[in-house]
Amino acid sequence: MRLLLKILTLLGMTSQIIIAQNALIATIKDKNDLLPISFCAIGVKNKSLSTISNEDGVFTFKNLSDTDTLVFSYLGYTKRQLSVKELAAQPLVLLSPKMNLLQEIVISSDNSFLYELILKARKKLLESAEYTSKTYFTLETEVEKQPTELIECYYNSSFTNSGIKEMKFKNGRIGMAGYKGHYFINTNISRVLINSNLIYNYDAIPLPYNPLQLSKRELKRAYLLQLKSVNGTDAPEYQIEFIPRNTTGEYYKGYIWINTKTYQISAVILTIDKAKRHPFLPLFPDGKIEQASFSINHYFNLQDNRPEHISFKLNFSYRNDSIATVMQSKGILFFYDYGQLFSPLYFNYPDEMSDYWRIVSLSYNDNFWMNNKGLVYSDKMKKGIQYFKNHGQLINYNGKITLRKGDSTNLFENNYLMWDSVKRIAVKKDLKLGKKENPKLNAFHAEFISDLYRIKAQIFMDVNPSGDSLHIFTKTVLDVYDTYVNLTETPEFNCYINIYFDLYETGRRQLVTTCRKVKSTDEIDKLYKKIISDTEERVARFSREVQSGKNKKALQKWSDIILYELHIDNIKLFNIQP
Repeated sequence: MRLLLKILTLLGMTSQIIIAQNALIATIKDKNDLLPISFCAIGVKNKSLSTISNEDGVFTFKNLSDTDTLVFSYLGYTKRQLSVKELAAQPLVLLSPKMNLLQEIVISSDNSFLYELILKARKKLLESAEYTSKTYFTLETEVEKQPTELIECYYNSSFTNSGIKEMKFKNGRIGMAGYKGHYFINTNISRVLINSNLIYNYDAIPLPYNPLQLSKRELKRAYLLQLKSVNGTDAPEYQIEFIPRNTTGEYYKGYIWINTKTYQISAVILTIDKAKRHPFLPLFPDGKIEQASFSINHYFNLQDNRPEHISFKLNFSYRNDSIATVMQSKGILFFYDYGQLFSPLYFNYPDEMSDYWRIVSLSYNDNFWMNNKGLVYSDKMKKGIQYFKNHGQLINYNGKITLRKGDSTNLFENNYLMWDSVKRIAVKKDLKLGKKENPKLNAFHAEFISDLYRIKAQIFMDVNPSGDSLHIFTKTVLDVYDTYVNLTETPEFNCYINIYFDLYETGRRQLVTTCRKVKSTDEIDKLYKKIISDTEERVARFSREVQSGKNKKALQKWSDIILYELHIDNIKLFNIQP
């Protein structure tokens, strides 16, 4: 059964903290042609702070002092250092390309030393340590050159040099616009990137093979290797091109940069045209993906050889009803603040839930977006956001999703209902609530009335630094994923559902009040667990006494409690007679 929301004139409560911070903004360009250098690494000398430039070569850094020095490093360019004071006076960084020493290298006829070098680099990857960091991901999609999608997400990640082990969702937002009456969305590109491991190929999400995944015999049989450039003299870095010997669409082509002394990899460029092995599936069964061509590129920090970012491009034709539509997506996954993580979300999402649905289900947290660094918006991204504002939707940009006239899509519906002081919930008997109805339970075969429904609520909490203190963002949520109702609508049962939900709201308010006195995440974690335990015990006592609304005396008692705590009279609102 579905929830029907009725508007009431009651008061609500929420709070946010916004802190403005000064930031250094500068641009990085090639010294020779003055073209911007996209995704250049910028670190703060002697500090564990880093960022990268956007596709326009622009970057920003917050909370720097005049005495800080920034280090700029990019593949194929000479490293450069500049003080914050210098950059403040002239916010332009010019990097010089390194000289290619290829002509000084003696190359054997069969290039056997290149195969050995790749095998040694693979062994080095296998020995890599595990790292953790904050992670920023952004993805842009165009259909026939029209902006249709912009995704931004933050995660806590764990990874090695060969690939990502886990990404735990923290926050995200979406810009979206329809094209000829259809929406095109990438529901879970991050899962593809997680499975893009340099030395392992997982069948669960099929991706093409690359040279680092093969044995020596397989490598020689599958690939032709060529030396393309050499940089440096003491420990020269080789750029090796790898070309598949066949065109089956199962093997990447591309480039790999390897230090010939340490066998460390600086970058791996993986590209495939018209892939036979790929993980991309149409959202609807009547759709078909054709001619999928894509690249997944791994870059490593040139100072300490840790993973720095992964860039991604995808082009394919989507066929539906004999009409082919050309789609293009590009994105970047950026690791920063190594060893530091966001405080985890206090909320239980289903493991199978995609990033898209997690974003749609979120409440907008202004403090988070004001105080976390992604990439500086490129000019193209800025135009895209303005386009979505004028012609589409912006989800989790200001807490509102406004469907335009004539837009009947259900893409923006979510399975979490936020508690609201001006809305009450009622069960409508001819519609369904949730997706977990048990077909074995119905009015004729259930032994107990409690078997006919399950109501599940959660208290969502997000904790983030805010200056010298912590900003705590909370919401009371009806978890529709774990809720089902197979009962006929009655005023008493509707009253029961609302008091159930209201009791979690009183727990949330108690949490907010208590946490204001706390300054450490460990203390907040303990408080959250205690208040959740106390709230669940209180709700269980309520459910036992009220008996799904059958016990009117108990229902009146708990309605009076909510009236005292939240100033909401559920008995009166649902017109329940003594």
